[in-house]
Amino acid sequence: MLYLALTALALPYPAAETPLKLLQADEPAKPWGGWVPSCSCPNNAKASSSVVTKGIEDVIAMVAVYDLELIAQGGTVPNSVKNKKEHMTGMKTAELIAHPTLGFHHHMNISLVEGASALHASIQSDANALRRQWSQISGKAASNGAYGATWKYGGVTYVGYAGTDFTDTGDIAADLNSAFTVAFEGASAGSGFKDHYDAVYSSVIPQAKAMTSSGGSIRVIGHSLGGGIGNLAALELKNDGYSVHLATAGCPRAFSSGTIGTVASKGITTTRWTNYNDPVPMLPPSRLGFTHLGDALYINYPSGSWCVGCTPCSIEATIKGNDFSAEAGFCSVTGSGHLSSSYIERMRAI
Repeated sequence: MLYLALTALALPYPAAETPLKLLQADEPAKPWGGWVPSCSCPNNAKASSSVVTKGIEDVIAMVAVYDLELIAQGGTVPNSVKNKKEHMTGMKTAELIAHPTLGFHHHMNISLVEGASALHASIQSDANALRRQWSQISGKAASNGAYGATWKYGGVTYVGYAGTDFTDTGDIAADLNSAFTVAFEGASAGSGFKDHYDAVYSSVIPQAKAMTSSGGSIRVIGHSLGGGIGNLAALELKNDGYSVHLATAGCPRAFSSGTIGTVASKGITTTRWTNYNDPVPMLPPSRLGFTHLGDALYINYPSGSWCVGCTPCSIEATIKGNDFSAEAGFCSVTGSGHLSSSYIERMRAI
């Protein structure tokens, strides 16, 4: 999502408009409207190891979707980052920023490419290996910056959407326009999400339906803006009678507060990962009438974080309320917790 939106919408967020009923004892409200945990260990229910394992696979699949987008735009994906200097030579700046390893998609300064770590190499290798197991891939890169795809993996139909490419004004417009709502499948959703959803619809949703038996299972995934778009796909597919699971990481709010009850009543199951130091789930702000679908699986802050100034318990994923959108105070300005690499690294440490 966009730093301009983060600055203009998230930081002035007043505590009085925070959904306080969702706060836990160890999550005091802050003036900017987020939550910052205290130094005590959380006592919320925790995600099971199987949920975390599947979550890691889902986020790696989200990286693979970014790779599919890059390929569709005429770029190439390296087998590893071992020869990253040679690979960089033939890449455009836009490809570097958009690439989930060399630019790692969000908020990664190109100068940091020289320091591409073993973590990034591992993630790229895992994403390549996972993508090679997919079949019946159908995808589209639209002129407005949207990218979506569908494929088969492990007998299940998947639908995935890519998040924001900061070199693409269409993606940026989608982020900003999602602060306004339009009618969608009996609900109200962010306008920018629907624009991107519609732009790639013809190459994604009909194919997903065609490769899935009536009432069959479809898993929808997306990181960041891609998660917002995925919310819409999940609703349409559920309305059409499919069994739908929505898995997102760093997802913004997609539906209006006035219609979220209608969406929730459909029975879409979710795993909504929210990372420490990721401000994007705060957007669009609830004061503009937006609400998340599904409980958050919150990956807590690291021990000894300078941002918190204390040494709490180890990293874990705890189940939070429906509209929980963790923020880490001043540290949320950096937004480093929004990186797909950060999600994978910290989920692996749980």
